[in-house]
Amino acid sequence: MKTALIVDWPSVDAPANSTVSEWEWQVTSELMKLADFKPDIIRPAYPSYTAKWANLFEGGKVGGDLVPAAKAARAKLAAELQDYDIALTLGQHAMFCLTGETKIDTYRGTHVDSPLVPGLQVVPTYAPHLYARLAWNERPVVVSAMRKAKSRFVDKPRTIYLPDNVADMYAFTTQHIGNEIVFDVETNKSCRITEFSVATSSSCCLYVQLEDHAFRSIWSEKDELDIWLWLRFLAARRDLAWGFHNATYDLTYLDAYGIRPRGPIFDTMLRHHAWQPEWEKSLGFLASLHIPTRAWKHLRTKAKKDFNKSGAID
Repeated sequence: MKTALIVDWPSVDAPANSTVSEWEWQVTSELMKLADFKPDIIRPAYPSYTAKWANLFEGGKVGGDLVPAAKAARAKLAAELQDYDIALTLGQHAMFCLTGETKIDTYRGTHVDSPLVPGLQVVPTYAPHLYARLAWNERPVVVSAMRKAKSRFVDKPRTIYLPDNVADMYAFTTQHIGNEIVFDVETNKSCRITEFSVATSSSCCLYVQLEDHAFRSIWSEKDELDIWLWLRFLAARRDLAWGFHNATYDLTYLDAYGIRPRGPIFDTMLRHHAWQPEWEKSLGFLASLHIPTRAWKHLRTKAKKDFNKSGAID
C-alpha cells in the first residue's frame, strides 16, 4: 500500500527544499513514530508559503474556484497521487485539494473518497503549525488520524431493524439482545421522546420512530403504550448493561416515562472526560478518535437537510 503525507504549503520558516520548519518536523516525526506511520512521500499541496488561505481562491472566497497557480498545483498533485492508496492531509488546503471539502472539523479523522484521484482515500487532520506551535492538546488527534491512515477504510454491512409492530420488538429481544445494549433517544421542544434506538453491536440496531416531522404519533395509543412497556421490560433486567453518550440526558427522559434501568450503566462521555477532561465531548469527536469507521453523516446517501435533526424516516 502506498501512502502520502500532504501539507498545505511550505512553512514560512521551512529550510530550503523542505515543507515544514525544523520544529514542526521534530514534532511531526515524533507523532509519526507514535503512530508507526511511514508515508512514502511528503509533499505540499501548494508550492510556496501562503499567509492567508483565501488568497488561493478567486475573489478571496474559500471553497470557490482556485486561482490559476493553485489550480495547476492541484492538478499536479492529483497526477502524482494516481497510484496511491491513502493520503494523510495536514491542513485545510491540502484536504480541499484532494476532497473539495473545506470544513476540517467535520471531516477530520475520517476516510474520504477523493473525487479527483480514483481509488484514493483521504484522511484529513490539522496543519503542522497548529499542533506544533499553537494547540499542543491536538497532538493526540493527529496521532489518531495517522493511525487511521495506515489502512484503507472498508465498509461493513449493517442491519437496522424497523419494527412493524410491538411483536417485532420482542422478537428483536430474543434474537439479538444479550447482556449489553447501547441506547439513544431523540426529543422535541415539548420534551417528548420522538424516537429511540437500541444497538446490540456495531452492525445491529433497532430503530423506533414514534412521531413524524409534524409531531404526530405514528402508532396507535395502545401500540405506543406497549412500546413503553417493552422498554420497561428491558429496564427491569438487572443483568442488562445500558450504554449511553451523556447518560444523564437520556435517563432523565426515560425516567419521565417511568423507565429506570436496573442493570449497570456506562457513559462514553464520562469515560472520555475522565481520560481527557479538556477535550470536546461530542459523540462525533469521540468517534473520529476511537473507532475505525466513518461518521454516519458520511455514510448517508442524502443530505442532513433532507431529514429532521436526527435523520428520522418520514
